[in-house]
Amino acid sequence: MKKIAHLFNSIEYSGAERMIFTLRDFYNTGLKPYAISTGKEEGDFYSEFGKYFKTCHLPVSAKRNIQYVKDFFKMIRFYKKEKIDILHIHPSKRFLFHVLAAKIGGVKKIVRQVHNNFYFTGLVKLKEKLGRKIALKLGVTIIAISKSVHETEKTRFKTKTILVNNFFDEDKIYPGTENEKKVLRKALNIPENSFCIISIGSCIERKQHSHIIEMIKIVKETIPSIFYIHLGNGDLCEKEKNLASTYKLSETILFAGNQNNVRDYLVISDVYVITSAYEGIGIASIEAMGAGIASVLYDTPGSQELGEGKAPAILVKPDVISLSEKIKEIYFDPALRSKIASESIDYAINEYSKKRAIKEWQKIYNI
Repeated sequence: MKKIAHLFNSIEYSGAERMIFTLRDFYNTGLKPYAISTGKEEGDFYSEFGKYFKTCHLPVSAKRNIQYVKDFFKMIRFYKKEKIDILHIHPSKRFLFHVLAAKIGGVKKIVRQVHNNFYFTGLVKLKEKLGRKIALKLGVTIIAISKSVHETEKTRFKTKTILVNNFFDEDKIYPGTENEKKVLRKALNIPENSFCIISIGSCIERKQHSHIIEMIKIVKETIPSIFYIHLGNGDLCEKEKNLASTYKLSETILFAGNQNNVRDYLVISDVYVITSAYEGIGIASIEAMGAGIASVLYDTPGSQELGEGKAPAILVKPDVISLSEKIKEIYFDPALRSKIASESIDYAINEYSKKRAIKEWQKIYNI
């Protein structure tokens, strides 16, 4: 039985971790899966991963000091002891560190997955470009999660990547009925007749959740029933709560934190919103489409491809006023919401299904 290890920073409820977690049944049929946390903390999702993956907490120093060197040899010893066959690296930071440790540790197949559009400049760009070049020379397979990431890696870093789209678990994320929506709203204490907006993602700068809160303030008079469900945690969470309080929106916004039952929250929602300055391609956005939710996305790198061509999401200029106008438009046009939702289901399954992704990963892993 081959051993495959997924390497993360801290194992949190973020996109990469949630996506890999959906593969737990696939891995347990012919592979022994590991999940390695290299962050200072194990992460909030660590214990849940431990039910299906062999979890290991191997912190790596953030500073280039003696501990950093010790951690390098610690990783080598781990790979040799566990006889890891495949290493799948998710973080962008210190990825060459992990490549070299894995190579010395005898790992046969190393995959690095690029999860975002990186716009480094100056010396950082040169360093990242060199790191990718060395990794490719060492036989590392570099994966892009979307067309935009594939193009960014090609044009900015001259890196040849294999495109494997992010995916969602269509067996666990699917549309709900009107009755289920009603029952779940009651169970989750969401106002029954509210016009429910949802966002899913960490509270970090590039997610720009403050734009959604600003939008709620603007449209509240026009749409008194509007209600915002905010799934996710992070460094800016308290700041966002304070902003909601300042605008007297505490009763209009539910800060629900990280949740395992993401589908329940999608089913009770009317519109999914993402205001990121840039993404790789949001897994939460794909899940929202798979759940049959109309999506309104900022017209920014990563999100763009979910609203271009035949993709059914609505793209808006990345500013609060444009977002507010679009939310009002979609509120007063339920037929449009229904049309987008219906098209989104088919699009998500055709382009981003787990079954399709598994076949592509089997080829890359050579299993």
